[in-house]
Amino acid sequence: MKEIQITEPFKRRFKKLKKRYRQIKKDIQPIINELQQGNLIGNQITGVSQIIYKARAKNSDIPIAKVEAIGSFIK
Repeated sequence: MKEIQITEPFKRRFKKLKKRYRQIKKDIQPIINELQQGNLIGNQITGVSQIIYKARAKNSDIPIAKVEAIGSFIK
């Protein structure tokens, strides 16, 4: 199992989002599980000097008629 390091900027943004989207923690848990297993998920961002992936998670707090996802950057 791999160790996941959460950055301070992510923690601050997550805290704000958690107030608006109550189920956000449950929605990003599958991404965290995949990363802990060592799987790279999402789409690779091109044009940057580091290898960075952007993963999107379902947003359960948005009604079914609207489509919205939560984006996360993985380095």
